[in-house]
Amino acid sequence: MISALILAAGFSRRMRGRDKLLEAVNGYPCIKVLADRANQADLNVYIVIPNLKHPRALAVQDYNLIVSENTKLGMAHSLKAGILGLPEEVTAVIVLLGDMPEITTNDLLSIIRTYRISNKFIVQATTSDGTPGHPVLFSRKYFGELTRLSGDRGAWKVIERHKDDQVFVPLPEQHAKIDLDTPEDWKQWKASQIKRLDR
Repeated sequence: MISALILAAGFSRRMRGRDKLLEAVNGYPCIKVLADRANQADLNVYIVIPNLKHPRALAVQDYNLIVSENTKLGMAHSLKAGILGLPEEVTAVIVLLGDMPEITTNDLLSIIRTYRISNKFIVQATTSDGTPGHPVLFSRKYFGELTRLSGDRGAWKVIERHKDDQVFVPLPEQHAKIDLDTPEDWKQWKASQIKRLDR
């Protein structure tokens, strides 16, 4: 069973009081949009959050929530909490960042298809020009290593150690790299969406 693990336990420090994961995408909080898209890809969705009283928990209350108690220690600790919170029947997990509104259901389906036909155990999305980004699928083979990470670099150390076990999947345009961390990022991105609709 392949599942989606959305990392959504960060502090949005660069948003100056706003929560980037609750910014509106098509009228809904970004984190919910990502969870819904993963669900539409027939993935069981697990979301790592700071605590069950956080506003993000309400936005995605229909999904499986995992609390990360050590978020302040870096992204790797949220990832560890998420991996440890997955049920045993999960054979692979697609790790998603909660602030990437360009990731679509079709993008996730492309990653799943590649995993099933490639005989590789790490599947990493890239931009259309081949720049590595997110999401990344990990086979259960690497769950143990993922739980031993620390700091704020996420899973990159595991990827770097196992390049022979890795395959890339190009996603459209900049889907794999667009993450929105500041109010300015969100303003610019929302303006770009309006321009697309006006074409």
